Amino acid sequence: MQDVTLDGCRAVRVLRGQVGNREATGLELPLTGQKVAFEREDRIVVGKVAGRNVLQEQVRALSRVEIEGSQGTTVITYSFAQDKDGNPSIEFSGEAPDDRKRKPSKESASQTTLVAWDSGTGKILSDSNGAWRYDAIATPENPWEYAAIGRTNDKGEKEFWHRDTANGEEITIFKDGSKQVETWFVAGELKNRLRERTLTKNGVTTILYKPFYGPNKEIIRSIINGRTVIPHKLPDGGIFYEEVEDLKNTTDNIKNMTKK
Repeated sequence: MQDVTLDGCRAVRVLRGQVGNREATGLELPLTGQKVAFEREDRIVVGKVAGRNVLQEQVRALSRVEIEGSQGTTVITYSFAQDKDGNPSIEFSGEAPDDRKRKPSKESASQTTLVAWDSGTGKILSDSNGAWRYDAIATPENPWEYAAIGRTNDKGEKEFWHRDTANGEEITIFKDGSKQVETWFVAGELKNRLRERTLTKNGVTTILYKPFYGPNKEIIRSIINGRTVIPHKLPDGGIFYEEVEDLKNTTDNIKNMTKK
């Protein structure tokens, strides 16, 4: 990294040094005096050989980040190790200035997360926030597409996420069983523009957001959080939303609303 100069003034200064056995690098913004410090230390890389986890090499890896702010310094630490099955793992924790003022509690302890992954496939096996176990399914015919990612915790709760860019659909399933679906146009004049965002819970699908487009691709009407509104531009550049209907916006009446 090198210093950054803007209009003859040093905008970013690179700091280098050593803290014990850790290599330290940092950035300073001379105009504000704010600093961001990075520390690196040795870690072991675990690989898979004949189905077994083996230690392959030693490299330098990020171990600590300190970010100075107006309210104090935020500290994030990273520690690499192996879990009980020999899988590589990383434990990272974050502590903001306000956190240091609180007494130790379950809330503060939850800021530390331990993640383990398969050294052969790179897939996450588990993390300590709810003891989640992951399963990712990629699309072999299109490796550049997003993988479908599901996870299950020790309570049997499940979550799921997948973004299908080819067909313009993103699905998110939350652990309470509710399902959010976002769709968008993949061709034509409205390509990449949002179609709608819905939430299905307890068997009822509600429209969170659905825009209706005019001949110039402008939004002439929208459903926002179950309310149908018309946007009006204000002289100062802002937007005022006029509510024109008060309907229960579910999939049962979308057809009727679209005709209006």
